[in-house]
Amino acid sequence: MAARSRRHAARSPHQEQQVASDPGPFAQSARAEIDPKLDAAERASDPNAFLEALRLLPVAEQVRELGRWIPLLATRPEIEWDVWLEHARSTAALKLNVRKARIELAKWALLYEALAPLNALTPSSLTAESLAGAIAQVAGTALKQGPPDGMSMARWLDLVKAQTIPRVFACAVEGNRSPHWEEAINAAFDHVTKIAAVAIDATAGQGEEIRLVNPEPWLEPVDGVGLLDALVTAIRRFIVQSDAGTVAVVLYIVLTHVYDSFDLVPMLVFASPVKRCGKTRLLSIVQHLVPKPLLTTNITVAAVFRTISLFAPTLLVDEADTFIKASDELKGVLNSGHTRVSAYTVRLVGDDHEPRKFSTWCPKIIALIGRLADTLEDRSVIVPMKRRTRSEQVERLRLTALPRESNPCYARRPAGPGITRRPCES
Repeated sequence: MAARSRRHAARSPHQEQQVASDPGPFAQSARAEIDPKLDAAERASDPNAFLEALRLLPVAEQVRELGRWIPLLATRPEIEWDVWLEHARSTAALKLNVRKARIELAKWALLYEALAPLNALTPSSLTAESLAGAIAQVAGTALKQGPPDGMSMARWLDLVKAQTIPRVFACAVEGNRSPHWEEAINAAFDHVTKIAAVAIDATAGQGEEIRLVNPEPWLEPVDGVGLLDALVTAIRRFIVQSDAGTVAVVLYIVLTHVYDSFDLVPMLVFASPVKRCGKTRLLSIVQHLVPKPLLTTNITVAAVFRTISLFAPTLLVDEADTFIKASDELKGVLNSGHTRVSAYTVRLVGDDHEPRKFSTWCPKIIALIGRLADTLEDRSVIVPMKRRTRSEQVERLRLTALPRESNPCYARRPAGPGITRRPCES
């Protein structure tokens, strides 16, 4: 795959100049020559040929054709999408937002997985019964999969239905087309839509599903010293604290990525004597630098061990002084997660009251006013926080820009319009 990507990277000087200059209106005659190549590649399900033709277009027109290229990639599970996307971006062949492209690819890959029963039909196996069964199977698979990130169930089912209709009509014999097959499709998707609606009603008032994400790793080896320096710089841009405190936070961030290689993991505690010392701001920055972050301002005993057992997150707890001190049971569960061999709690589950073990092993970062109980402090790295003075300055940061501005991967990016210097507040 890598060799094929390198081969794709070679372009003629004419193509290099065309991409770099990105002229305004593209010559109609040139576009007329390229369009048949794009159409032929799409019909042949050949993303390689499609990309080669796509490079001949100016950037502005490339972007308009990405909607055809991404579904084409998604039909080919053997293709390493990340390699293709990174290749397209690094060669400046395409003006591509890789994160959005990955999300779009994941959506289409899920779609083609749902449509597999229809795509598997052959002329020899095609009957009215097999086609009806495939329609029902597509609708059921889409319901079972659930919607991709950023899409509601209703929109997801509508998308699968819209992609099902032309495939059914392409399979169906002439005499069995609309309206018979349209009714069958509508009936199948109406059925799963009702099931989805019932499920939504049943979970109404029960909160949102927890979805945790990992930061994307760099594609090449990372300089460890440079990474640590970049993390220190990122935190100092927004937080006033001692050098030792910043180093402790940075080292703990690294620990969260490799904690499962150790037998003992302490908690990291941001403790301040009064309010407005930067604890919440620091937690907000740290959550974008650790794997599978789960930030909460209140959590019960059961939620702690069940969440850790299910997700193994990096647990970030703010406002801990409002509830941890009053719960001896919660203190015990948090204490148990200090050492791997003892990081379990036992509960009875099910109608038969079967005893089951639940893990409490994960990195934990806690912010509070005051002090934790002695047993918790004994298992923690304490980072004292203080209110900054008028002479100390930090950068203003919009919360919506936080993932980008706090991440050292963007360290070379100049400050945007939302980042300004300001004198700190008392």
